[in-house]
Amino acid sequence: ADDPPIPFFHGTNDELVTIKGPEKMIEEFREKGVEAELVRIDRGDHITAAMNKEAVDQAVSFLSKHLSSE
Repeated sequence: ADDPPIPFFHGTNDELVTIKGPEKMIEEFREKGVEAELVRIDRGDHITAAMNKEAVDQAVSFLSKHLSSE
C-alpha cells in the first residue's frame, strides 16, 4: 500500500473511546497492507494516553523505522 504507517496509542481505562475501536482499525489497516501498531497504555484514560511519554517515544520509533530512507 502507498499509505503511511499509522501508530495508535490507547489507554486501557479510556471510557470515551473503547479499546475495541483502535483494535478494529488496526486489523483493517493490516488487511489492506498498511503498517499499523497499537500501544496500550496501562491504566491510561483518553487524555493521559495521548500525553504518555513512553507512547510518544514508541510512536516516534515506529515512524522512524517505517519512514526511514535506508
